[in-house]
Amino acid sequence: MSTQRIILVNCSRLLRDMLLTVMYRADHLKMVQQVDSYETLPAAIETSEAEWVVMPLLPDKNIPGWVDHYIAKHPSMRFLAIFLGSNKVKLKWLGYEEDLEDLSLTGLIHILEGHPQRV
Repeated sequence: MSTQRIILVNCSRLLRDMLLTVMYRADHLKMVQQVDSYETLPAAIETSEAEWVVMPLLPDKNIPGWVDHYIAKHPSMRFLAIFLGSNKVKLKWLGYEEDLEDLSLTGLIHILEGHPQRV
C-alpha cells in the first residue's frame, strides 16, 4: 500500500489535531501541506501531488462547485469534507460522491488509506 499524501485546507486547530491523530494511528498517511485559503490550493495541488484534500464545511453547506474543476484537471484527486459541528463527512472524486455519518476513526483511516474503488 502506498502512502497517501494529504493537503489540509483552511482548518481549525481542532480539525488539524484530529487529522494528526488519524495520521499517527495510520501507517500510510502523510500531511504534505496545509493551506490557509482556497486561493492557494491550486499551487498546493500542483506542487505536492497529493491524493487527498481535506477541508471543513459548515453543516448547511455543500462542497463548492470549484471542486469539480480540480477533479476534472486532476482525476486522481479525492476530496473529503468534514462538516463542522456534526459527525458527517462528504467524499467526492471523479464519478463518485457520498455522504457518510457516524464515521469511526478506523473508518476514516480506511477511507484515506484506501483507493477509491475500495471504499
